[in-house]
Amino acid sequence: MIRVLIASGNRGKVREFQEMLRDHGVECTDLSAHPNAIAPEETGHTFRANAMLKAMHYATSLRTWALADDSGLSVDVLGGKPGVHSARWAELGNAGKGDADNNALLLQQLDAVPSDQRAARFVCCLALSDPQGRVILRVSDTGPGIPPGILPRLFEPFVTSKPAGTGLGLGLVISAQLVRAMDGSLRAANLPEGGACFVVDLPAALHKTPQE
Repeated sequence: MIRVLIASGNRGKVREFQEMLRDHGVECTDLSAHPNAIAPEETGHTFRANAMLKAMHYATSLRTWALADDSGLSVDVLGGKPGVHSARWAELGNAGKGDADNNALLLQQLDAVPSDQRAARFVCCLALSDPQGRVILRVSDTGPGIPPGILPRLFEPFVTSKPAGTGLGLGLVISAQLVRAMDGSLRAANLPEGGACFVVDLPAALHKTPQE
């Protein structure tokens, strides 16, 4: 049984994680069990950076596995804003505070934008850190997966599953080199349910804030 701290005080969010992980041998606790825990300052410029920052902070300070998230709304015509400031969008614009005011300000900013140009999406990033502060990032898809003949050589130069003339086969090679340069690892696998999965394992860098 693995014990993981859900780095959140949001009971609804904690309950969702507990339900998702219940049948996978994971025992979940949350920040209500650590009333004296000091929350980190969320100084990252992206959802991923803030999720990593929170996971690493709670994992190393409480000596436990920690799962953290950061999420918000990204609107195309606003250059991805409100982004990491979604929860305080109205407050930052001196237009009130809370969800209702956030929504009202956003609609006001989109007032002159045609409805077919109001593309937006809710973004959520998760980061899992071990007690030593190593952050594990996992990205998966629901596509056809990686061809079995290519998978063992995926991180070799000029190996690609793309049609001839559409790729050099260097992207993953460079990615793996960058991860190794940070004392981390990058690995890939096909999922039993279909699709491919890439996992990045990085060490903590607590002497500087992860920003992007």
